[in-house]
Amino acid sequence: VWSTVMLPSVLRSDFRSDLDRMDALRAMPVGTAALFLGNTLPMGLMIGAFEALLALALVMYQPDAAFEGVAAVLLAPLWTVVVVLAENTIFLFLPARMEAGEAALGSVGRNLLSTLLGWVTHGTAASLAVVLLFAFGMLIGFWAGVLAAWITLFVCGVVMAVVGTMKLARFTPPIT
Repeated sequence: VWSTVMLPSVLRSDFRSDLDRMDALRAMPVGTAALFLGNTLPMGLMIGAFEALLALALVMYQPDAAFEGVAAVLLAPLWTVVVVLAENTIFLFLPARMEAGEAALGSVGRNLLSTLLGWVTHGTAASLAVVLLFAFGMLIGFWAGVLAAWITLFVCGVVMAVVGTMKLARFTPPIT
């Protein structure tokens, strides 16, 4: 879970690092959806693959946790993509430059609000997925629970991608 939350913030190879180059990005001869997904999906998939490998190593090291490990292997990449899509969508609504020193104090409120919105978004998606994982898992079976959680995360990702794409189409960088 920590790698999902922390790595996208640390690696920042998405819109959050491209704020000053946003006009050049939007001038590229690609559609808005392709630009949004092309800027966010590689990071999410890379971190998700890393997490899936960690979960797979856990299953190999601790065979007693096979069901939880398999669920993590199947859900981690999609969960990470949802987190990266949500972070970038929220950033497009509340853009703030990453600055140091006294200049950073001016964007503290905006950064706190975007962090809070991120937690609410991630928490809602994760809560829905976990509730459905356990509910369907108990009622129907393990694989039904994993499928329900996967579909939930997929729908959350699609919603984030659509909202992010729509916001990117009408994005205007803040004036400094």
